[in-house]
Amino acid sequence: MFEGARREESLRRQRYGEIELNSKIVLQIIARPILNWSSLEEWLYLLSEGVDINKSYRYGMRRVGCSLCPLNSSWSEYVLKFLYPSLTKKYIDLLYRFAESRQI
Repeated sequence: MFEGARREESLRRQRYGEIELNSKIVLQIIARPILNWSSLEEWLYLLSEGVDINKSYRYGMRRVGCSLCPLNSSWSEYVLKFLYPSLTKKYIDLLYRFAESRQI
């Protein structure tokens, strides 16, 4: 599996190896080809290759790998609600229904 994690993103990711075996799933090999890239290097590559950029970045998002993640910041939640109101509502409704079914 190829993963786009970079060491610069977090303290935990600083410990990642470029290649890992069986770290998450048995018999799986994880390759992280951009692990040592900076944000600047990542952006220069994307722009030089003409890669379509997720519009969330234009609204101040620093990471967009996991939309509607419970670990997102309040700003990320605000931007996602603004950009994707129907998706956000659908997800929140699903969480409420799940909580109600579990009587949480």
